[in-house]
Amino acid sequence: MTTISAKELRLNLKETLKRVSEGEEIIIIYKSKAVAKLCTVDSGSNAMLVNERLTEYLANSKGTSYSKKKYFDYKDELYKDMKKKYKH
Repeated sequence: MTTISAKELRLNLKETLKRVSEGEEIIIIYKSKAVAKLCTVDSGSNAMLVNERLTEYLANSKGTSYSKKKYFDYKDELYKDMKKKYKH
């Protein structure tokens, strides 16, 4: 597993996302601590739900979806869906 700094991620986002899409897992270091892990989204139903919502959100450059909802309209719903999937 590769580790990169948050600055390196910011400077090389496109290349980093390509590596992740090819299956590489990457740990992000921020202020000397591991804070995030980048990995591919599995093909489960929750992943498809997130992709649908994000596609709708990104449909308009102003962040308005086809149904005229904004990001914050989806935020809580997406959080609940993910919380159910990764319930401990």
